[in-house]
Amino acid sequence: MTRSAIVPDARVGVYFVANGGRSAFGAALRDTLLAMLIPVSADQPRSVVALDERYLRSLTGPYQITRYAHHTIESFPTLFATSTTIEQGRGRLVLPYPNGAVEFEPIDSLHFREVGGERLIAFRRDGNGRVTHLIAPIPFFGAEIPGVLERRAWHNGAHFMNEYVSWLVLGPVIILDAAWPLFAGIQWWLRRRRGLPSVGAGRAELWALGAALAFNVIWIAFGFGFVARTVRMLERANGIVYGVTPGLRAAAVVPWVLAALAVVIVMSCLRAWLQRSWDWPRRSLYSLLTVGAVLAIAFLVRWNYLPTRF
Repeated sequence: MTRSAIVPDARVGVYFVANGGRSAFGAALRDTLLAMLIPVSADQPRSVVALDERYLRSLTGPYQITRYAHHTIESFPTLFATSTTIEQGRGRLVLPYPNGAVEFEPIDSLHFREVGGERLIAFRRDGNGRVTHLIAPIPFFGAEIPGVLERRAWHNGAHFMNEYVSWLVLGPVIILDAAWPLFAGIQWWLRRRRGLPSVGAGRAELWALGAALAFNVIWIAFGFGFVARTVRMLERANGIVYGVTPGLRAAAVVPWVLAALAVVIVMSCLRAWLQRSWDWPRRSLYSLLTVGAVLAIAFLVRWNYLPTRF
């Protein structure tokens, strides 16, 4: 860990090096030394401006360090390790840090200073006036270094993607294990009460249901196997991965299997509505399974799993 502070007007410079420790230690030592060498009057005002709450809200949201994999399967695992979310509170911006959330008050419309501290953050706009980047100190092996973070759309943020994938896994499980048997049982009970004969599922209905079941079993296995393994591989390698294991390369065929099953599910859903297979509640449930399959394929394409790019 290294720290430096230079104040030319006071002819003071401080530089120190440590072989470990937390970032809070370096910041505390730096601030203590500067306070001893350059006393500041307690009543000296700090330059702060008031900004509109709507403008502050426009700065909030997910940001990601610009050094991330753009076109390979590392893009999704590293999303969670290289992202942060800016929040708003009491006319200030709030950033999470390892030692706790830090509030920043505005110096002007693009620059903010840590409340009670000296950290500075800044925003960058493009030619259309939209905020595209955040420049802020980021934790790095016990120290803090200047970092550039890229503005991410809300649907590409770590929090949304975590919820997105969780529901793509959990939703079909609820439908297939709870909702579908429930409505099938209700339909059987109603027909029995009316004295109507039971109607068994046809071959097409069985194939449709089997495709949905196979898709979601493989999707769950792929999510907890392939995706989770890539996350663990990157974590254990401290961000450096020397090649791809044969097992991961072999698993790259799974997204193509999922894509083929998704086509079968979509065609089966269209057939179910055209020929009125099952009853309308189960046709609606199958439509939800179809939407889930399409969204899962969209996820695989978006995050470089289909086709798999190493």
